[in-house]
Amino acid sequence: MKILLVDDDISKQNLIREKLREIEFGLEIFTAATVKDAKRELKISRFDLLIIDLVIPLSDLAPRPSRTGGLALLEWLESEENKPSYIIGISGFTDVAEEQTAEFADRSWCVLRYDLKNTAWFDQLRALVLHIRATKNHAEPRDFQLDVLVVTALRNPELEAVLALNWNFGQIRLPVEGRQFVRLGRKSMKEDRQLSIAAGSTSKMGMVWTSLFVSSALRQFRPRFVAMTGICMGHPIETNIGDIVVGVHSWNWQAGRLSAGKDGAAIFEIQPEPVVASKFLANLWDDMAANTTISEKIHRDYYGDKPEKPPKIKVAPMVSGSVVVAHEAVHRDIFEQDRKIRAVDMETFGVYAACEAIEDLQPLFISVKSVSDLGLPDKEDKYQKYCAYASAKALDLFLDEYWETISKKFQ
Repeated sequence: MKILLVDDDISKQNLIREKLREIEFGLEIFTAATVKDAKRELKISRFDLLIIDLVIPLSDLAPRPSRTGGLALLEWLESEENKPSYIIGISGFTDVAEEQTAEFADRSWCVLRYDLKNTAWFDQLRALVLHIRATKNHAEPRDFQLDVLVVTALRNPELEAVLALNWNFGQIRLPVEGRQFVRLGRKSMKEDRQLSIAAGSTSKMGMVWTSLFVSSALRQFRPRFVAMTGICMGHPIETNIGDIVVGVHSWNWQAGRLSAGKDGAAIFEIQPEPVVASKFLANLWDDMAANTTISEKIHRDYYGDKPEKPPKIKVAPMVSGSVVVAHEAVHRDIFEQDRKIRAVDMETFGVYAACEAIEDLQPLFISVKSVSDLGLPDKEDKYQKYCAYASAKALDLFLDEYWETISKKFQ
């Protein structure tokens, strides 16, 4: 749901924005401080709800608030084709509200009396937002409410690395069907746009718990784009510590048939059922992998312990299993399932399966993890924080570079 709030009072803007987010986390809230700014926004986008403060400046060149500013915007809209679905006026001045209520009523809209000591105005606003949401859900079963959902397996260091990004995460933690919590954030983009983001970690490691968490989050938040970040085990020859693997597809490397051979020894016959990540996203990551300046920036901007060389981005299969493997022969068997496998983790397949299964939404999805060990007996964990950071930062830079292209998929 897209809302345009027209108000020149920053403190009131912030309060109304926070109040709106209490109603629903996935609202796309845009702001304008003058009539001229509002006209520009209304020409660019179609909004579900327009909230107009009645006393607003006409433009930056006429910065003094005008008692007829809001009414001027309302009258201008009458000749425009790209009208918002709903319009509501709001004012903290009783006399102005009384003067202009009839003008709004003539157009079937209402004016709310803004008052910090009385919540009646907000109760009415809440009812309208919930009504709009109900009608949109009925008309558009694939309606998205969130731009990006980021999932990690571990709170520390993986989720902490995501929360450390400049994504303006708030302190409010929203429950996901009682299993875990997510934090909500906003990533600033070009032209004062913002991405709505939710980030959370699963309650336990593994494909099953991850799939349960993601399935619940998909139903609750309805994201356009799902990304898993974190750390993984890499191919001992084809990857180095810190390299970033983007899972083009994934499967459960333990899926198959276990039988007895002639000598009674166990024989495992693999029967993988891969889930392919969004090919569209994989192609964009291929393009990003060719840009070495991005890897150099990721490496340069980290000030803790880190490998000597910047990471390489590799778009390749990433398989998942239910056990932590510390056995060289088993590692070899895993990588022999497909010569292009570059990473092994315990969650990616669960994310992909959950995203593929929700047919009424069909979000784009991808897993982006950094190699923190090579499965060697003497492996060290000294670079786990760096790898968690590298994975999260790679996603951050990817969104900077490609979100405009991605967003066109949903228009």
